Amino acid sequence: MKKIELAAIMPIVLASLLFLTFGGCAKKEVRVKANKEVVNLVKTWDKNLSFYTSKKNPLTTIENLRQNEIACWDWQFADKIQAFYNAAGTNRTYGNAVQIIPPHNVAFANNSPRLYLTATGNEPKLKDAVRVVFTE
Repeated sequence: MKKIELAAIMPIVLASLLFLTFGGCAKKEVRVKANKEVVNLVKTWDKNLSFYTSKKNPLTTIENLRQNEIACWDWQFADKIQAFYNAAGTNRTYGNAVQIIPPHNVAFANNSPRLYLTATGNEPKLKDAVRVVFTE
């Protein structure tokens, strides 16, 4: 009797482990193509700051990224966003303006913003978001 129960349970346990290992875990980060200036700039920032993008429709490159598609959590990050504009060569429709959105109001599902800067501690508040790692 015990052999039959064990034989029935083992495939379920094995399938569960495989799912968790290879397919069940959500992406924690996405690689976004950027120029060398952006990659180097972001490396100089505090490690407790990160950019995020939509998990369902992630940004793949900063090329053609518009100013109104970039936002941050707090006005204290405005200088970082403005430095990002410079490094990325972002076309500034609104001068040095920076879009400020609290983490609980970020709606990545609507692709606005496409790129969002916040403290990593806010990550749990971000719905449908994935952390960005810039690569050349």
